[in-house]
Amino acid sequence: MSNFKIQGRQMKEFYMNLALNEAWKYQFLTYPNPAVGCVILDKNEKILAIKAHEKAG
Repeated sequence: MSNFKIQGRQMKEFYMNLALNEAWKYQFLTYPNPAVGCVILDKNEKILAIKAHEKAG
């Protein structure tokens, strides 16, 4: 197993990309509103949930 670890800005970009990728799944279902994704982390930056708004309204 690799000991590769990302930190700081790279980690924030990683989480942001997870949220954006989740939002993209619903891009056309949320019209006319933008799709919104989120990543919820605990205090140790462990991912608790990855979700997105799935429909307009």
